[in-house]
This record gives sequence, C-alpha cells and structure tokens, in this order.
Amino acid sequence: MKEVLGMKQTKKIIISILLSLSVGIMVSEKPIAHAAETDEKNNVTQTVNDGLTSNKDGDCSLKLSDGVLTIGPGKLADSGEDNNIASYVTDPTTITKIIIEPGTIAPEDSSYLFTGFENLVTIDGGQNLNTSNVTNMDSMFYKLENLQSVDVSKFDTSNVTGSDGDLNSGGMHYMFAFDSSIQNLDVSKWDVSKVRVFVGQFARMTNLKTIDMTNWVSGSLSNSAANMFTDDMELEKVGLGKIGGLLDSDSVFNGSDGSSNNIKEIVLGPGATFSSSMGIEYDKFNKSLPTGDNKIGTVKIDSTNRNYTNNTSDIVRLVNVTDKQIVVTEIMRYKQDGAEKTKVLADKIIVDKDNSTLSEKVPSIDGYTSDEENVTFQIPTKPDTDANNVIYSTETVNYKKKSTTPVKPNKPSNSGSSSSSGSSRNPIKKVDQLIAVYPDKNGAQVYSDALSLVPGKVLPKGSLWRSDEENTQGKVIYYRVGTNEWIGNNSSYSYEDQDLVIETKNKVQRLTTAEGKMVTNRALAPKTDWKIDRLANINGKSYYRVATNEFVPADEVIVK
Repeated sequence: MKEVLGMKQTKKIIISILLSLSVGIMVSEKPIAHAAETDEKNNVTQTVNDGLTSNKDGDCSLKLSDGVLTIGPGKLADSGEDNNIASYVTDPTTITKIIIEPGTIAPEDSSYLFTGFENLVTIDGGQNLNTSNVTNMDSMFYKLENLQSVDVSKFDTSNVTGSDGDLNSGGMHYMFAFDSSIQNLDVSKWDVSKVRVFVGQFARMTNLKTIDMTNWVSGSLSNSAANMFTDDMELEKVGLGKIGGLLDSDSVFNGSDGSSNNIKEIVLGPGATFSSSMGIEYDKFNKSLPTGDNKIGTVKIDSTNRNYTNNTSDIVRLVNVTDKQIVVTEIMRYKQDGAEKTKVLADKIIVDKDNSTLSEKVPSIDGYTSDEENVTFQIPTKPDTDANNVIYSTETVNYKKKSTTPVKPNKPSNSGSSSSSGSSRNPIKKVDQLIAVYPDKNGAQVYSDALSLVPGKVLPKGSLWRSDEENTQGKVIYYRVGTNEWIGNNSSYSYEDQDLVIETKNKVQRLTTAEGKMVTNRALAPKTDWKIDRLANINGKSYYRVATNEFVPADEVIVK
C-alpha cells in the first residue's frame, strides 16, 4: 500500500473535520447563477463561485456552497494526482459533501478523481456518474479517510484496463485504499474482465465489514491482487469470484504487521477458489460449506494444495464454525393419517453449544391441522465434530384432516353479550416480500413466533431482509424474517426493487422519511428528474425512494 509499502503518497493536508451525518441525495433548490458568470450561449460575462478557481472542470459544471460541492452535468477533464476535481477548489478541506448531478460523465482517465477531499463525509448521486468510457480508476477514491458513503453499485467498469506502459497502473490500483470510515461497499455487479491489477484496491479500509465480489471474473491480462484487503481487520464477510491465482498471496487479507483477520464467512461464486495461501487461517473453516442461509453443502477440496473450489453453479458459503458452535440437522417426528413419518426442518445449520434446546415452527400441510405450533430439539452434549449431528424433535406432531362439515355459527346469548367462541380470522398470511429496517433508528427489535421480545436480538439499521409471512396485530404488522424471528412495521417497511427515473410536477415536492415523517429542511425542485431504486409501502401508501431515508408519494410524481 502507499503508506504501508512506502509507495508514493499524495500530499498531506491539515485536516479540519466538518462532519455531515446525512446520507443519500440531499436535495436543494438549484443555485441561482451569479449575475457576472460566464455564459457563452448568451455572451454574458460572469464571476467564479467563491472558493473555486473555475466554474468548469472540462465541460462539467462546478458549484460550491457551504461546504457542498455540486458536480455536473457535463464531462470532467482527464484526472491525475495533481489535476483532479480538488485542484479546482481553493481549500478542499472545507468540502464535507459532494453531489453528482444526472448527466455527469467521468473522464477516460479517472485516476485520483476524488482524492484530496480529506474531510469529505458523503458523495451523493454516485449512480449518476457515467463511467462507461473510463479506462483507469487507479486511486479514484484514495485516502478519503472521513468518507462514510458512496454509491458505486451502478458503475460501468467494462472498459477499465489501466494505463498502457505503466506497471503501477492496472485499472483499480489502490482505488479505495485508506477509506477508513466506509463499512459497506456494493461492487457486486462490476465487470472486471479487462482489469490488469487489483493491488491494494480495498487496503486499509479499517471499518469495512462486508464486500461481495462473487460475480467477478478476471480476464487473461489480470496479474496481481496483492495487498487487496491488507489491514481490513473489521472485515467479517467477503465474497470471492473467479479471480483464481490472483489471490494466492499471504498479503491479500492479513495485516501489514502479519496480524490475522476477523473473517467469519467466505462466499465462493461459481468457479471461485479459496486457498490456504491467501493469508486467512484456512483450518478455521469447515470442510462442509454452507450453501444458503446457514445451510451446509460441499465443494471440491484439494488436500494437496489446501484449496476449496466451487464447482457448482450456485453460491457456496464457507463458514468459520467456532469452538462454541456445532452443526446440526433437525428432523421432526409426526403422524399423518395414523402413519408415522419424519421431515427435515433444518438441514445442517450452525447453532451455539450454549443453547440446550432449539424451537422450530411446525410446518403446515394442506387440508390438515396439527396439534402443535412448535417442536423442540435437544442440542447434543457430545456433538459430532464432522457436522453429522442429527437431532429429532422431542414431540411427535399429529396431523388430522380438516372437517368438511359446515360449522354453524353460535347464537348470541340472551344477555346480549357477544360470544367469543365463534370463528376468527387468522392474522398470519403468506406474503413474499422484501423488508428494510429503518436507516435512522437503532435497528429492529426481534420477536419470537409468539411475538414475545427476544432479549438482545436486534437487526442492524438499514439492513435488508426477505420475508415470507406477515402477522397483523392491531395496527402493527410483523414480518417473518427467519425461523422464530419477526420484526414489526414500526421499525421497518416493505418494498420492491425499482430502477426508474421520476419527474416532479410543477411545484416544490416535499419529502417523507421511512417512518412517515415530513422532511422539513429539504425538498425537490419543480420539474426536475430523480433516479429512484425502490417502491416502498409506508403507512399503507406507495412511495418512491430518492435517497437513503427520503421518499416521495408515488401518486405525486411522473414516471418517465
């Protein structure tokens, strides 16, 4: 890495920390042009915004106000260590936020493009940056130590190769190195087939928790990924694609001082290989590998070279099963029409040894009723270390055919009081949907099947889940997000993924949070276009999401 390995560093700037905690596209009225700005179309002479040396970077507009730099639309000029966007700002340390407008085009050479903004906290509108012609992303976000969020999920990286003739340029060399405040980065859909070098790409991202590269497939010109995750000591989950021998280096994951990492789960994409030479303690991970939500499958193991290779077309998960955990398969005993049967409820799941029992919800069978709602499993006191712990339910569930005789309603009593023995509507129904935990709260409290609070169990704020059932209790809807785990719509909302552009009508459009509260300090300008990624259900009404926690009513905008 540049500091750890002693390579050339960018000039250090005295840091004046101006933190901005908002995430997403912060919306404001478009700034009014100064009366003296240059306008070639109308042949009017204009002055440059205070704090800028120019109102243009290439053909791209620049605007600066109160520590917020707005970029675009237009094409940025080729970048470099000394001639990037920061070079147009008199004092880059005053910038805490960058907004990228729709229609902004990144240059072919985007190396060091955002470097130099040492107090930058957020980059909004990353999805608006057109990167389809970019060939070099080396150090593009290098050493932005206070940067907390940037959306690079829509980046088109299909033409990224690096600079010809430069051995230190490989296309994504030190791209996010030293960005020590970022916890999650979505690069899952990137095409890296032409990238030559990934050296130090995510190095020194000391707060990075998870990253998914399971769809990455390296090309024939790719030659090195040394130091790719060096010193990423908070990294817990990493997805690896088919980038083969590029990762066969002790320095890929370990610290620069040789210290070990904290990785708990490795996800292997089709054709991906996990090797003992990557700098991860290979023997910590099971030889039976989870293939779904904690479910175990197997992959090819090369005992000579100590490799795990995923030869399936599915994603395979490699999990670090600690000394305090075991792998079990739960089998329920039951009777149906008098015949004794068994059913696997959970196939090879990882559980804590400290638990003495497990409880699972009894599955339904069409046309039958069961005499139990839940079944119990005893965790073995002397488990099998080879993940062959099969445990049976302590109860035997009896299924009986539902009666086909119509049930007559009870007559009301003479006293006029209503009968409580009549039939009632089942509050639980099957609904397959996506659920998002509110991003601005402390997470979502988890409840059991009986809707009893599970002490200490909270889903992280902003996390995403798939639910298959919902349970309506009064004004609260509970979503089932796991076995014996539910969260309420008072801490989450349901949504659908969307990829649309909307236009506001001829009025200022107010914004709403996921909690249904009005945003009082921001709004969308009239007749402006906005990229949306979700259609959310908030208090029974449909909203489009324009930022992390900012929504507009679907019936008050125009879909383009």
